[in-house]
Amino acid sequence: MDRAYAQYRTYVSRACGAAKRRSQTKGVAFGISPALLQCCERARRGCFVFGKEFDFSGEHGTRMWGPSLDRFVPAQGYVFGNVDTISLRANLVKSDATADEMRRLAAFTAIYRAPERRDITDAALAFAKRRLAVVRSRAKQDGLVFQMTAEELASILHPSPLDPRPFDFDNPLSDDAPEVDQFLPGGGYVFGENVTVVSRRMNRIKGAWTHADFAAVNRWMDS
Repeated sequence: MDRAYAQYRTYVSRACGAAKRRSQTKGVAFGISPALLQCCERARRGCFVFGKEFDFSGEHGTRMWGPSLDRFVPAQGYVFGNVDTISLRANLVKSDATADEMRRLAAFTAIYRAPERRDITDAALAFAKRRLAVVRSRAKQDGLVFQMTAEELASILHPSPLDPRPFDFDNPLSDDAPEVDQFLPGGGYVFGENVTVVSRRMNRIKGAWTHADFAAVNRWMDS
């Protein structure tokens, strides 16, 4: 038995125990065993999403390449056909996104496209005026460039290929609430160059990950 396989066997034994406890807490199905995961040749070779060997050291700076047990569809639980062992990085990029959401994120992050400007509604303008003060303050605090008016922001508050559903202007905690996003984190809030508007859900999933991250996870989810 090679060292990497021995480390993988140790990992899946611990992972199954932790997954069983999580399944009870989350109220989802559990039907896997260490023996079942040990038979997965693909996972034993490392993270097939990024083509990297697993790092079992747990040392700071390498944890992203450690193994992580993923539920392809979270609500279906830890059952055969719905679990995979991938790297922690791949699991964090995937989050709880669906295959369709990941496909849209991979396309959206490929290249910056200035959002289409449309007629401004009263609801959009009211939201833009409220939100602009928050964004301006954040930019100042982070030392970032800020070049955008409320009217410009209001003109792009509409459904897009990334977020096809209408935005929810009334509930800031809704998954469909609009959020002002920097296409490239740290690139500043310059309208038409680095500013986008995405839903709260998509902004959470997007985080600070790159197009390469989304493209890799998208290929895996579509395979």
